[in-house]
Amino acid sequence: MKINNTSKKAAKTLLLVPIVAMIFSRLAFAEASSGVIQSDNTPAAATVKIQITVGNKNFSASLYDNETTRALIARLPMTVDMIELNGNEKYYHLPDRLPAKNASRPELIRAGDIMLYSGYSLVLFYETFSTSYPYVRLGNVDDGSQLAVALGPGDVKVTFSVRD
Repeated sequence: MKINNTSKKAAKTLLLVPIVAMIFSRLAFAEASSGVIQSDNTPAAATVKIQITVGNKNFSASLYDNETTRALIARLPMTVDMIELNGNEKYYHLPDRLPAKNASRPELIRAGDIMLYSGYSLVLFYETFSTSYPYVRLGNVDDGSQLAVALGPGDVKVTFSVRD
């Protein structure tokens, strides 16, 4: 059987397609891991500053620009009763779901992370720990060094508002 040049080029192209796809996949993963460019659920660039008030303590936080945070911002300001869970987080069940198409398992949650769980639970973390649960990353407290002290050991009233 005689193979012409066109067949050879087609065969080479077919061999290159999976290699190119793998390279682009690895580049996308590297960018996502660096926090520079990620899917809708993870950090691209923090664009909106909010204030979180616990008692008489104010904390500045940065929210990522994604569909979920835009839906949350539309509800601000809001004062909610956050419930203590597991000695590392406070959560509040929103009255209705926020868009949460791209939840992922962050593996490591850091003190000060603000996330959405299951589309309707707004979560404010005050300890760093590993997890296997899926969340949508919303943002983080800029300086959470006093967050655990301010939130205290039990349930707490928290106000979220957009900063001027």
